[in-house]
Amino acid sequence: MSFTKFFDKVKSSFNFLGGAKMAFGDPVQVGDIHVVPVARIQYGFGGGGAAVGKKKAKTEEQPEDIETKKDPQDAFGGGGGCKVDPIGIFTLKSDKVSFFPILGVKELAALFSIIFLLLFRIGRIKKKKR
Repeated sequence: MSFTKFFDKVKSSFNFLGGAKMAFGDPVQVGDIHVVPVARIQYGFGGGGAAVGKKKAKTEEQPEDIETKKDPQDAFGGGGGCKVDPIGIFTLKSDKVSFFPILGVKELAALFSIIFLLLFRIGRIKKKKR
């Protein structure tokens, strides 16, 4: 199988997954409120390949160039992955739509770090003024 055929096969499987269908979950009704979960989806893949052709080799018995009898072949490899992170929910109540983000551990750590740095800077500025 050539690399282009392999790539077309991978591309068709990504089209099958359907981007927006994966990012937005099925709506759930809770009382008079509809809740729609939202996720961030990241795909990544890579690959490489080479065409292997005939090689020339020298032997001690025959100092002239001889060709080894190898048929040209295509060699390739690749890999990929998918990452899905929940980012929030949409709520729909009558005519009002609201978004509520989900804060993960990384976001909370970044928030506390920023607050700590701001308090540290404010403390240093106040100390210099005295």
